[in-house]
Amino acid sequence: MEAKKTFLLLALLMTGVALTVGWLVLWSLYQVHIDVNRNRMIEIVQSRARIMEAIAEFDRRHSPDYPGGAHEATLSQIRQAHEHFQGFGKTGEFTLAQRDGERILFLLQHRHRDSRSTTSVPFDSHLAVPTRLALSGQSGSIIAPDYRGVEVLAAYEPVAILNFGMVAKVDMAEIRQQFIGYGVLLFFLSTGVISLGALLLYRMIRPTLLRAMSFNKLGRILDASVNEIFLMETDRFLIRFANHSALANLDHETAEVIGQPFWRFAPSMNEERLSAWLEPVINGSQAVLFCETHCQRRDGSRYPVELRVQLSGEGKEELLAIVVDMSARKSSEKLLAESQSLAHLGSWELDLTRHALTWSQETYRIFEVNPNHFKNTYEAFLEVIHPDDRELVNQAYDDSVKKHAPYSVEHRLLLPDGRIKHVHERGETFYNDCGQPQRSIGTVQEITERKLAEKALIEHMGRYQGLFQNSPVSLWEEDFSAVKRYLEQLRAGGARDLDDHLRHCPEAVMECSRLVRILEINAATLRLYGANDRAVLLAGFHRILTEGSHEIFREELCAFLAGSAIFVGESVQQTLDGRPIWAQVQASLMPGHEGDWSRVLVSVVDLTERRNAELALGRRNRVLKVLGHSNRALTHARDVQQFMTEVCRLIVEEAGYPFAWCGLAEDNASKSVTPVAQYGGHPDSLQNVAMTWGEDIHGQGPTGTAIRTGKPFCVDDLTMDPSDAPWLERATKDGFHSAIALPLKIDGHTIGALNVYAGHPGAFDPLESDFLVNLAHDIAFGIRSLREQMDRRRLAAAIEQTEDLVLVADPQGIIQYVNPTFFRVTGYQPEEILGCHASIPWDTQSTQKEGPIFWGELPDRYSWKGHFRHRRKDGPPFEVEASISPVKDPDGGIRQFVAVYRDISERVRMEGQLRQSQKMESIGTLAGGIAHDFNNILGIILGYTELVQKKFPPEDQKFQDLGEVITVKDTCASGNRISTDP
Repeated sequence: MEAKKTFLLLALLMTGVALTVGWLVLWSLYQVHIDVNRNRMIEIVQSRARIMEAIAEFDRRHSPDYPGGAHEATLSQIRQAHEHFQGFGKTGEFTLAQRDGERILFLLQHRHRDSRSTTSVPFDSHLAVPTRLALSGQSGSIIAPDYRGVEVLAAYEPVAILNFGMVAKVDMAEIRQQFIGYGVLLFFLSTGVISLGALLLYRMIRPTLLRAMSFNKLGRILDASVNEIFLMETDRFLIRFANHSALANLDHETAEVIGQPFWRFAPSMNEERLSAWLEPVINGSQAVLFCETHCQRRDGSRYPVELRVQLSGEGKEELLAIVVDMSARKSSEKLLAESQSLAHLGSWELDLTRHALTWSQETYRIFEVNPNHFKNTYEAFLEVIHPDDRELVNQAYDDSVKKHAPYSVEHRLLLPDGRIKHVHERGETFYNDCGQPQRSIGTVQEITERKLAEKALIEHMGRYQGLFQNSPVSLWEEDFSAVKRYLEQLRAGGARDLDDHLRHCPEAVMECSRLVRILEINAATLRLYGANDRAVLLAGFHRILTEGSHEIFREELCAFLAGSAIFVGESVQQTLDGRPIWAQVQASLMPGHEGDWSRVLVSVVDLTERRNAELALGRRNRVLKVLGHSNRALTHARDVQQFMTEVCRLIVEEAGYPFAWCGLAEDNASKSVTPVAQYGGHPDSLQNVAMTWGEDIHGQGPTGTAIRTGKPFCVDDLTMDPSDAPWLERATKDGFHSAIALPLKIDGHTIGALNVYAGHPGAFDPLESDFLVNLAHDIAFGIRSLREQMDRRRLAAAIEQTEDLVLVADPQGIIQYVNPTFFRVTGYQPEEILGCHASIPWDTQSTQKEGPIFWGELPDRYSWKGHFRHRRKDGPPFEVEASISPVKDPDGGIRQFVAVYRDISERVRMEGQLRQSQKMESIGTLAGGIAHDFNNILGIILGYTELVQKKFPPEDQKFQDLGEVITVKDTCASGNRISTDP
């Protein structure tokens, strides 16, 4: 069968290759044929177009008087010539057309139509694609639909002088038809030739193929064997083949084994010993040889093997060696002896034909008999048994032999020192074909400890019953034997993985729960589940089980199936009146019942109080975690929106709520609420939802109510809210079932609200509400702190950028801060000013004493204003106008002094210049008045002098003296004009 499959695949491959090559050749010829037809039609259509253009040119010159003109003369000649043209091939034809508006008008009779009337098609339709290209002034070839919508191979050319378009075309179906016939013929010819060749090839190679496959299959079988298999030569014992198991056990690669002598891997044999041992097989005197020896691995370790050697069957040139690893068997024998010792279980065999008794070493130890002094007879065995039990043991053995049945008996041993041992003996007798007993074999196990334990158990059973009934823990004694049988039936029916079957088949779990038989329950169980008596509890047993109870029951069954005798788990149950109980369930298979599950002890511990305490502790931890993170968020927030967004994120990610958002109340006419931060939920949860804190319908939700009343407002179940508020539909659509809104207050004034939504009803119990109220207080405090920080930052920015000098000092006058303008104006560096006394920068030559002594001496500690002279580091002092004010703490004490200095040097200089100008103006006015009065006096003197001088002749001395007076007067008048000239 393998040979036929292989040959069939080969034939199919050859057929596929041949057909592929044939079709490729046929396709290439098809393409060449299309190209030949395309080139031929292009050549024809181009030559005819040029002929038409020549005829048109001739008619334009020589036939102007033709009816209709030269154009009609040319067209009539073309039509006349076309009537005698029969086309080419079966479908080939020429078409000539012109454009008439938005249609193509065909001018020649169509070969494929009976009507002689001129036809037309729309210019922009899918028909006559080659004609449209020709009328567009293009030339070439194309495969496209013609005026009929049939796919054609066409060559198109414009007749420019006539504005015609010429097309030569042939149907593609005609071109393909002959190649389809060639393809069918090629397929049948190829198939026949290949089939004939494949048949001949199969007949030729079939014997060789079958032989190769046989060898390959044999090689796979040998290689897959768990035993080590070697093929080796008979003369030098060189290995020719080693299977995978041999290579793996020896820890060698193939190249390290093939060609090596076999005795190299069996150190207990050398070449001479191996040759002598294998001689009987080689000469044919013996078919198979067996021996036990050791093989050696790469690392030098040895392992015991059983070696079996025979001829391979291919003549006498090769030996087949099968090596069986006996490590497991040797270990098993050793383990058996150790196990018998640990289990106190010995074995014996009684040969009834020879009356010989054989004991194992553990049997001698149990009977405390010296093997060298024991007679090894059945009678000697009876002598060791307690006298009161000898008849019992002998009768049990005799009945077993007579009835051809195994026997089992427990009896005592009387030891030489008077001690008593208890043993459990089992045995069975085997017979020959005639029914005669031949030998008996059996085991003996010391059960002294068990007997003592059983005695102690009986003594303790009374105490156990009292403990069971009076235990404060709920105890159940149940029978799971019917459950075990049901699970075994499922496994026999095909459910191999019972764990997976029970996981995916809840009906099977329910059936198992119905098969459990309750044997006993204690008083604590009745109290736990609120039952008056056992009958009431069993009648309402189905009411105490929840879905979680069935899941824990499934896990319990899976634990028992996995071999565990104890299972512990937790689940939620409920009392008969419906009160939930968080219980720890422990189920234990009682000793001796692990095989049939007939006794299972179940204890139920009520963990409800502990669970509630854990939940409360978890809530407290969650509160502390979110509050701590919110405080840390406040220290890192840059603005109010970032802080509120981070708090909303903490509420969702740390507290576990699905959606939280914060809104601020606007003090406008509509009393709107503006969302400023949100996290969780849908991104558009707050879109298109108008919320206010007014009395209208939009202000009746939790947010508006909390802001309006200044108190937390909670809705335990949104689906039960009777109002039709706009926000309610959106909240329920997003899957929210309860909500709480908490007002954000600053100095008793509500500025907004924190809103938290939960996915289940009643999520906001008093503990959760207190947590969120505290968080809302933290948010309000954070908003106020951030706003104050922003105010301080704005104030600091104003101080940093003001042109005035600002200095802050402590009450003792030690400088703590100066603004950049101070350093820029004074020229000091920060290390030269900060930490120094405020008197350092003042001019020591100042005539005012306020600078050096002012700090700490303000009258009544109030603000002070004054004028100082300040000192620069390098350069002259400058005048400042100062304002110094104390900064007081809430108790009225002074924390700091703030001094603001304004450089008024320029103003002082301008004021000095103004005063000097005013002084000079006063002096000028005074001098002008004096000069005017002096000139008046001089004028009178001059007048009278000239009158007197005219009374004397020029040669008179008096005339000359009066002239001197006039000269002096002119000089004085001239000097007065210069000095009073402004």
